[in-house]
Amino acid sequence: MLKLEMEPDTLLATLNNVSSKINKLRALQQTEQQRSKLIESNHRELGKVFIKGVLEGKVYTEAQLSQRLSNYQLHLESYCLVVVVFRVFGASELSAEGLRAWKQLLDNESTSSANHVIIESGDTDFIGIYSFDEQHSVKLIEVQTNRMCRAIIETAKRSFNIEVAAGLSKRHQGLLSLRQCYLEAEQAVSLTEKLKSSEFEAVEGVDWQQYTAQVDHYISDIAEKIRVNDCQAIVTGFDSLATYLKHNRMLPPSMLLGGSYALHYMVSDFVRQCGLERTQAWRDIQSTWLGGSTIEGVDGYIDWITQLKAIIVDAYQNRHESHYMILKAKRYVTEHIDQAITLKAVSDHLGLSPSYFSRLFSQETGQCFVDYVREQKINTAKHLIRTTNKKMYQIASLVGYENVHYFSRVFKQTTDITPVAFRTGKNS
Repeated sequence: MLKLEMEPDTLLATLNNVSSKINKLRALQQTEQQRSKLIESNHRELGKVFIKGVLEGKVYTEAQLSQRLSNYQLHLESYCLVVVVFRVFGASELSAEGLRAWKQLLDNESTSSANHVIIESGDTDFIGIYSFDEQHSVKLIEVQTNRMCRAIIETAKRSFNIEVAAGLSKRHQGLLSLRQCYLEAEQAVSLTEKLKSSEFEAVEGVDWQQYTAQVDHYISDIAEKIRVNDCQAIVTGFDSLATYLKHNRMLPPSMLLGGSYALHYMVSDFVRQCGLERTQAWRDIQSTWLGGSTIEGVDGYIDWITQLKAIIVDAYQNRHESHYMILKAKRYVTEHIDQAITLKAVSDHLGLSPSYFSRLFSQETGQCFVDYVREQKINTAKHLIRTTNKKMYQIASLVGYENVHYFSRVFKQTTDITPVAFRTGKNS
């Protein structure tokens, strides 16, 4: 471009070419930035879904929580955690733009206080999780959270003409306290709403851990009775849980949600073992569960566990006894999958003769018992091969085969592929 002999047309063409390249580069950079922001935004939203599960009772270790939060780029200090539940009245009257502005207010006010995550819960509740490091004194944390709550309540009224109640938890340490914080904050906001207070309340003296432990005890008892197929004890366990809940109606539904995951999983396994997945009663329960409306207050929870109990009672009372002999046999196989399971051992466990049990199993399932055991062992082996780095001789031992070569031969006879080829994905 600096050559003196360059003609004006050539110069203009060169400049236009450079301009075009610059514009394309800018457009590409802008698209890449937008894509990165979108990925980051989606990643954080997935992280919020994960945290919501934790608040509802899904169980993780401290290390798992820390790792998952780091993966989702959500930064929460374990030194001090506080949760605030903001309950909005009249949120449905806000326009889409007004709702976005309200959420922005929450985020802006929260940013000035601490590391935070804001999660929407239903149509009215917004859960704020705030964390503080060692540089914050107890007094400073209290001042900042109080000031933030008041600012949000006052601004919501002044700028959006909506009433907001706020429930503040106590201060806790460790990521495992997230659920406890949430239960306290939810109870606090319910109290604030009931008192029609424009302030916010911190719950003091409510030992939710005690109630959670008691509910978990009932659920564990039901699980054990389902495991041993004790129908009467299962019914008693469900009835005891229902009675306890009736006498403790102040329990927040969110506290019960953790137990509902465990109950649903246990009964789902029972239903699958019994072949009841296609019954209308179970479909109704599944529809409610998958629709996200499993629990609506303590009464709703009691109704739900009553339906679960009815499924089990109906299965025991209205199906032929032989079906439950098969169910008990299958459970025995599952619990002894790492052992050499013989027809005699299982028939002795059931109190039947081997010949009668063998004939009964074939009639009920259309499959001979020996084939069923081999199928379950190989399915378990496939899962271990896919999900672990264990050696083949270790996996063989875990599914009851002392000789790895024999295990490999049985595996190939069943799947038409060797265990090693299965692990490497060579399916031909």
